[in-house]
Amino acid sequence: MKIVRFLLLIISVVFCCSCSSDTNEIIPEQPAPEDVYFVHYVITCTTNNPNSVKSINVTTGSGNHITQMPFGKESKWEATYGPFKKGQNAGISCSSEDMDDGSIFTGRIEVKKNDEPFVLKDDDYGTDILMNYAIN
Repeated sequence: MKIVRFLLLIISVVFCCSCSSDTNEIIPEQPAPEDVYFVHYVITCTTNNPNSVKSINVTTGSGNHITQMPFGKESKWEATYGPFKKGQNAGISCSSEDMDDGSIFTGRIEVKKNDEPFVLKDDDYGTDILMNYAIN
């Protein structure tokens, strides 16, 4: 009986050792996730006429958007848009409808990639401003 148990043990060990997993299976690589970008626009304006209309034309991740600066002698507008993809353009322009109101604009474009912090990419200063940045 001991010999039979011993033989069964040896046969079991041989069968277990002869079974192997197929480690040559090719596992497809997962593509790296595509980077996404967000654009933060900041515009400030000082003016002699707090009631003049100041237009902002801004590029979002899905097209252009027209809005207005808040009224006042000193005003600030800011917004974050996205996601943008690599190769898209971010841009903003500002101007006053009253050329004699003494409006001075200060603007900047900041961009962040994924979860990184925003980084200044363009800035401008003047009676009307135009800024563009190609996402790269």
